[in-house]
Parts: sequence; C-alpha cells; structure tokens
Amino acid sequence: MTAGDPGSRPPDWLVEITEALGSPEGGAALCMALGIRPLPCPLPLENSGVFLLAGSMEAPLALWTREEIEVPEGSLVLVSAGEKGALLCRSGEGHTRIVLDPADPRESDRRALTALRDGEDYGQAATSRRFVEECIPLFGSVSRATGDREGSLTLFVDLVMLSMPGAEGEGPGDLWERYRAGGRYGTDRFAAGVAAPSLAAALQGCRPPDSLDVPDRFCKNILEIIERYRFTCREETPAEQEAAVGPEAIALLTEHLAPAGDHSLTGVFYTPVAEVWFMCRRALVEALSVRLPEVGAEALYALVFSQSAAGLPDRARALAALDEITAIDPACGSGSFLVGMLGVLEETARALGGSGIRTMVRAVGEGLHGTDVMPAAVRAAGLRLLLRLRAGEGGGAASPWQNLRVGDTLAAPWEGCFDIVIGNPPYVRQELIAPPGWEGAGTHERQAYKDALIQKAGTVFPALGRPDRRSDLYIYFFLCGLAMLRRPGGILCFITPTTWLDTAYGSGLQEFLLRNVPIIAVYDLPGRTFAGADVNTVITLLGSPSKESDRCLGHPARFVRVAAPPGDRDLAGDLAAVERARPAARDGNLAAMAGNLVKVGKCRAFPALQADLLEEGRDTRDGRYAGSAWTGKFLRAPEIFYTVLRKGQGLFVRIGEVAPFRRGMTTGANAFFYLDRAGQDRWGIEDEFLVPVIKSPRECLTTRIDPAALQYRAFVCTRGKDVLAGTGAGRYIERGEERQVRMRERGERVGAARGYQNFRSFETKKRWYALEPKGGTLFWMKETYERLGCFVSETEILCDCRFYCASAPVAVQNAVNSTLALFLAETLSRSSLGLGARSLMVYEVNRLPVPAGIEGLSGELLLEDRKLGSVFEECGIDPGRPIRDQRPGPLPDRARLDALVFEAFGLTPAEQEEVYLALCEMVLERTGRARSLGGHPRTPPRRR
Repeated sequence: MTAGDPGSRPPDWLVEITEALGSPEGGAALCMALGIRPLPCPLPLENSGVFLLAGSMEAPLALWTREEIEVPEGSLVLVSAGEKGALLCRSGEGHTRIVLDPADPRESDRRALTALRDGEDYGQAATSRRFVEECIPLFGSVSRATGDREGSLTLFVDLVMLSMPGAEGEGPGDLWERYRAGGRYGTDRFAAGVAAPSLAAALQGCRPPDSLDVPDRFCKNILEIIERYRFTCREETPAEQEAAVGPEAIALLTEHLAPAGDHSLTGVFYTPVAEVWFMCRRALVEALSVRLPEVGAEALYALVFSQSAAGLPDRARALAALDEITAIDPACGSGSFLVGMLGVLEETARALGGSGIRTMVRAVGEGLHGTDVMPAAVRAAGLRLLLRLRAGEGGGAASPWQNLRVGDTLAAPWEGCFDIVIGNPPYVRQELIAPPGWEGAGTHERQAYKDALIQKAGTVFPALGRPDRRSDLYIYFFLCGLAMLRRPGGILCFITPTTWLDTAYGSGLQEFLLRNVPIIAVYDLPGRTFAGADVNTVITLLGSPSKESDRCLGHPARFVRVAAPPGDRDLAGDLAAVERARPAARDGNLAAMAGNLVKVGKCRAFPALQADLLEEGRDTRDGRYAGSAWTGKFLRAPEIFYTVLRKGQGLFVRIGEVAPFRRGMTTGANAFFYLDRAGQDRWGIEDEFLVPVIKSPRECLTTRIDPAALQYRAFVCTRGKDVLAGTGAGRYIERGEERQVRMRERGERVGAARGYQNFRSFETKKRWYALEPKGGTLFWMKETYERLGCFVSETEILCDCRFYCASAPVAVQNAVNSTLALFLAETLSRSSLGLGARSLMVYEVNRLPVPAGIEGLSGELLLEDRKLGSVFEECGIDPGRPIRDQRPGPLPDRARLDALVFEAFGLTPAEQEEVYLALCEMVLERTGRARSLGGHPRTPPRRR
C-alpha cells in the first residue's frame, strides 16, 4: 500500500477535522501527516490502513488504523474512529475518547492532541488537572475579593456542575452571554441559578446561598476558562475515559480548600482512579465470597474484575447478594471511593444480567455511606454521586445526601455493621495530630485529642492495650475501621503508607493483627500513588476482628507484589491463583518461610501463617514481639535474599551485638554549636573546646574521613561560666546569651528570643551550652539515595544527628561495607519516603544482619581511601541501560572485599552476580518510584 492508493486515505471527516483544528505552519502542535506511506513496523499491519497521526516517521507515538490490531502493551497508542467527530485512543486495556468537533472546537481538544503527539498524559485526569490549575489563581483572587473562601469554592463547583452535559442540559454553551442576559451583569453579584434554574433544586439545599458578591471581571474570567474546555459528566474508569474535564475536577477543586494549600496538615490526597477501582473490586470479591460461599474464588474474580458471570450457577442469588452489600468510607473526602464502588456495583450487576441503574439507585439510597470533617468535601462527594446517577439516567430516583455526614469519624462511637470499610485515611504525623478544624490548636488541645483516641482504642480493643503515642493518624483509622465491620464477614480495605509494616509504632498494630485479625492480603502496586505525599503506599485487606485472642494465628497472611498496572483486567486469574497458595508452618524461621514464595503470572506472593510471622518478629533477648520489616522481607525482597539467608545460617550477627550504633548529636541550636572555619577564626575559641564534627553527608566525599580536613568544629564545653572568665569560650557563650536568635521547633520557625538559653530544649539543663558529645569511628547515613555504605575514621570524631555512629573494630568496618551487607540493608530498610530516600531508625540499623566471623576481614580496611560512588558506580552497572542486560563490574577494591564474603557464604558465581544486580535493581526502583510521579530521587524529602 502506498501513499497514493485510494485505500490509504483517511476518512473525509478526519481530514476536515484536521484542517479545522490546526495547520502545519509554524510548527503548530496539531500538524498531522496524513496519507503517507505505511509505517515501518515489526507488527503485522499489512491489512490495516495505517497513517502517522503524531510524532515522526522514525518515532511514531500514535497510529491511525482502520482495524483492530494486537500490539505489545505500552508500545504504541492506536487511534481509530469512534462516532463522527471523535478519535478513540487505545493503549493497553483502556481507551480515551478525544472529541474533535469542527462546529465547536475547544482548546482542551487541541491540548489533548498536543499531549498525544508529545507522548504525554492526554486523558481525563490530566485534562481535569490542567483545568483546576488554571482555576486556582483566579480562585484565590475571588476568595480574597469576597472574603468567603468556602462560598468561592462553591461558586466554582457549581459552574463545573453547570458545564457538564447531562447534568444541566447541553453543557456550557456561551456562559458569559447567558450570564449577562440573566440580568446580573453590572451588579457584581453572581447566581448559578440564573444560568441553570434546576441546579439549586438538584443540590437540594446542600450548598450555601446561590448568590455571591463577585466582581463582573472575575465572572467573565471564570466563564472564559470554562468555555475553553470540554466537559463530561462521566467518571473516568480504568477502561474508558474522555479527554475532557470530568467530575474528578470537583474533587481536585475541593482538595485545594485545605489551608494555604498545605495538604500535609490535613493528610488529604486524591487517590488515582486505577487504585480506587482495584480496591473496590478486591473488597467486593471478598464481601461476595462471604455471602456466596458456594462460589469459588476464580468465578468471583472473573465476575468482578472481568465482568464474566460464566462460573456462577445462580445469578439471581448473586444479584440479591450484591444488593445487600453495605460500604462506608470513614474519611470520604470528595467521594472517590464511593463513586468507584458505585461504578463497580453497576458493572457487576450488568454482568449478572441485572439493571445497573437499579443497583446504583439502591446503593446510593441504602448501601453507600461516607463521612468527612470538611463540609466542602462532603458536598463534592454528593455532587459526584449525583452526576454518576445522572450519567446513567438514574438521577432523581435517589438522594446522594442522606447517607453522607459531616463529622469526625474518630470522635464518634466506633461501631457499625458494614460489609466493607474502604478508603484512603489521612496521613498525619503524630506531632501534628489535632482536632479537625482546629488549625491553631495548642499543645494542650492536641494532647487531649490524642489521649482520647488512645483511650478509645484501648477500650474498644482491650487486646491491643494502648497504641504507641508515635502512631500516625491513619493507625487510629485502621482500628476505628475494624470496629465498624460486621462480625464475622466484614472487609476493611485501606491504602496507607508502608510505615506500619516497618516502624516501631507499627509493631503494636502488627502484633494485634497477627493475634486477632485475619490479614487477608497486603498488595504492593507498581509506581508511586501520590505525587503530593512523600510516602510509598500499600493496599491492605483485613477481615473482621475475632472476639477471642489468638484465634487468627492459623490464618494465612499474603504479601502480594503486583507487576501489572492496577487497572489490568488480566489480574483476575492471577489474584485467584494467589489465594490457592497455602503456606506450610515454618516455626518463624525466615529462611524456611522462603519456601512459601510463589509466582503466578504478574503477581509474586509470599504467604505465611500469622503464627510464623509472630514468631519471626520476636526479640530473641526477651521473647516479646518487637516488630518486623514486612515491606523489605515479604514485598520487596528479591529471591536471592532468601538464598543468602539459607546459605548464611551461622554467619550473621546483628550489628548492634558487635558495634551498637547510636544517634548523632541533636544540638538544638546548630548555628551556635557548629562553627565553620571563619567562625573559628572570628571568636578565638581555645582549641580544647573545638572538636571535629561531621555535619552533613555532603562533607564526606571519600570512604575514610580525615578529621583535619573537616570544615566544622563542634563547641564542646562543660565548665562553668565563672571558670571561663576571660577566655574565648567564655566570650562566645556571653555573645550567645545576648544575641537575638530565631526559635524553631521541628524545623518550623516559631518566633524569636534574646539568647539561646531561652530555647525550650535547654530549659532543664544546668548549663545550656553543655553539649553531650556523640561520635565514633563508623558512620551510617540516616537517609540516603544512591550512595550506600558507611564512612570510617581511624580516630573518634563527632557527628550530627544526620548520622548514626559506632566505635567498631576493623572487621565490622569491612563487613558493613561489603556489597552483601549493603544488599541486606537495602532489602530490609524502610522506603516509605516516597521521594526516593532510604531511611532507617537507629534501632533498625542495630537489628540488621551483618557478616561475621569471616577470615580476612580483621586485618586492615579493604576499601581504599577513595571517592565513595553511587551503588551503580561501585557495582559497575549503568543505570541508564537495562540492568539485566549487563554483567556487574565492581571496583577492584570492592571486588576483593566481596570475594572474601561471598566465598564464606558459598555463593556460586551466578548467585554473586545476582546480589549485585538485585541491589542495583532495588535502588533503581526505589528512586524510580519518585520519578514515576515527576519527583527527583536526590531531592530531600519534605518533613511532614
């Protein structure tokens, strides 16, 4: 087929649209090369009319095709004709509809085609996000002009509602002209009801008054932005979306109501639709399995994930069970999970031959419930449910408001009888927990609120005792959610940070769950979920808590790593197969437990009896449960990890047993205690009071630290001021007590004071300036990215709290810097900092295994005094190329050190290579998760 063949021409309507929307002049974004020769491609395209739609001949990004063809996932975007005036862009399982109407061109359509051409996100979420980003500056102007932030938000939300076809008629049309014709122009007052008389009735009083004092110039700007976009009232699904502003824009607008746009204060983050639908489907499978015990897992997964009812003997009974499902989101925000559950219920009902509309109406009226502390968020949730009903022609048959509540779920009684508790509870660090709506809450109010939560948790679950005071807010939502489940048979499904799997405060929850709650599954999905939250996440599925302690120790917990996107419908068979995997009892021996590992399609599962998990996490010294790094051991660990454990039995000790680390110095006033060279010269402080100190990992360029080369000295003085009279040290202390200094708490500026002695952290000290020195000869970086390993010093020097320090013999210094030790530390470390950082607390470092008793490590330091490179440089791996296409080429001194360790462990050459490759893969994945949402792995994480 050649460019001149009649069959090679695209349809006339596509040519017409192309000419209407863009021209090739000036490198316009919409330049489409039409009617060219077939593209060179290894795929069987001989029978398809194929044309370059975007990109170039050398690097096609999208293809126009007359027929459906199979392509490898993620390789191309196929573009085919939908109804007249639309393109269907298909990549993987789902497709995106781009409307191209010459009679009604929209800027958002052009942007979608530009993004398609440039290989960027062009779907519904991206379009909604761009719309909201345009609105935010104008929203700020309107809220300042009116003095009514919530009323201004309602104005924007109402206009989004008004602009959606099917919600209020034909969509926006010429909104500015309609506004002027409504008689309000010149009055500087806006009323949505003027342009959409039925809108106020549809909202049923769940919004502020319909008028707001808004200057006309702002009204014009708002409406002009709206008219640049195409809107749809249909929610995005993993299989179908439109390149238009969807109802999720209501959620995104509401999200920006948080004070100063700082969502870290409220812990509110918008959950992507693919994760929402995965969670709703997975929870529904479990809930239906309780009500339909005669139906196998394969049939239920096929029904809910793939809409195939072939394996169900009694569809009427299944429909009846579906109608009985009740679900609640205890922190519903703007309703993403309620809308997702509504969509999953609808498509499941249709797969069973029932009425999707009837199922949705029943669910909104009786089955779905939501609560949130933000009134605007609850309004947004109701609006989205209303739009979902109207998109299915079910509007008016049920009110979305009757089961939505404004309030603090944690403050209400922890009780209920729901089949499903689902959601994305807020993530708030323990020191920031405060009563909702109390942005200025003081220490007393915060303390009282947290005390009430701790007491309530202990009362509802006596077996738990008192939760750790360091617990994040989402831990209390876990406990509250469990109390809201029907017993037995309820299902909790939350997406949360991974911290509860690894941290000290998570150990109490771990033990409580192991003894009292069926841990159905913990899922680790590819990529990072939230761009705005500095965390990595997991999806946790739990059953109803048992009324008797230790009744759940025989239950198999499953840790599942999913390699496919959560919207992949082919996951149904893999997930069902994972449930068939039955773990054997292993007496808590981790190396033996590795025999439970199974691979099924796109899933890797580590099933383990909860009794084994309890034994594995016990402290060998006192027998108490101390917690375990579940993320590293069961979700992220490569298979070579278990080989190393098995072959290395008897060759490991815990670091803390041979060289206990402790946290470096927290001075409370770095500006006073750390002096650079200029400060040392300026104040004339005697040398006996100035001690070399490592302040930052950036100072450590080589493996060995030379104290004389360090830039900073720590001021260390314990003598009384009377003894110091007339000395440089005495004058320096006096100056510190006289100068005006900024006060900070937890990194935040909280005011100013005269003199460092007035800092709160020094109030109880006899001599405020008496710094407790902490140092050693071995230094572990508290947080790191791609540079792994410890720094060593021949003599003891001090270090800041960015390091952990230990006084260690040469054998330990060599052992902790071996690649095998780096591999074990990477596997077992926390990677919950979503910007790519690896972080371990000091107690976690002391529990890490390190090679011991290996001949040849105790003589001298085996790593030369040279630059410490990234893990890729140290192992001889290029991170820009596929790792599995390379052979490791470690640096010579590292290779000599590693050879001693590998030989002692009896690792084969292939296993040795696997250690290098697996280590580099884990680091690349950890830092790549940050890149997956536009982050940078070397950007220091923001403190929450």
